[in-house]
Amino acid sequence: MNKYNHAEAFCHMLYRSETSKTEIWIWNSRDGVTPFCLPIDGEMFQHVNFGKDKQNPDYKPKPGDYIFRTVTREDLVESLTKKIEWMKQQVKINPHDWVEKNVLARPEAWMEDEIKEQIERGEPTLDRILPKPITIAIDFDGTCVTHEFPAVGGEIGAAPVLKKLVEAGHRLVLFTMRSNCEGNTGASEEFQEVINGAFLDDAVSWFKKHDIPLFGIQTNPEQISWTTSPKAYAQLYIDDAALGCPLNYPPKGRPHVDWFNVELMLRRQGIIE
Repeated sequence: MNKYNHAEAFCHMLYRSETSKTEIWIWNSRDGVTPFCLPIDGEMFQHVNFGKDKQNPDYKPKPGDYIFRTVTREDLVESLTKKIEWMKQQVKINPHDWVEKNVLARPEAWMEDEIKEQIERGEPTLDRILPKPITIAIDFDGTCVTHEFPAVGGEIGAAPVLKKLVEAGHRLVLFTMRSNCEGNTGASEEFQEVINGAFLDDAVSWFKKHDIPLFGIQTNPEQISWTTSPKAYAQLYIDDAALGCPLNYPPKGRPHVDWFNVELMLRRQGIIE
């Protein structure tokens, strides 16, 4: 006989995406209800294979785990504030008498009613246990910008994701083939423009322009104490030349990193929220 009030109490539960068929195990961290369907990273996931639910009240969540916990007042104030703003925009497009009368005419009262009801029901919310901060090596041409060396290429969506990595506490190391070269007389005349220039400084300036701090440039400053290797040490490398890196293929020019899908990968690995 189950000693808990809910069959899904403290269970690992399997959820599957209706579109990509991606499967995610979620641990219910309390004796409370869980949703049958929920959105994760832009996809709708559904609870499947109920018979495989595994009850484990003593489970200790690890970095990368998804967990259900009971929603708090702080959670609800944040989400309902966003919902009210969304409804304000929607009624401008499609007027809705009930929403205007019962929500927008009395937003504070409506929010308090919603908070009380959801807390009394013990509604769940989904959390992700993030890993400890890691060091991430970032290539530049084709990764942060399009391939246009020796010029700095166009934007491809890297900056917002890199900022999220830094905000999550991770450390970025710029690891690129770019360098600062002057007076290289060994190259033929046609290549002098390409070989001679402050090309590494140009890449560093791109990070400064976007207010993205770098932990290291071409090397991890901590590795000197334990290795003489020229390779920058990191737990993760993002590079358009890396096997398996998601890429966009423009009509002209070389492929570059697809930051939309890189961000999804980072979220699913629990590296960013």
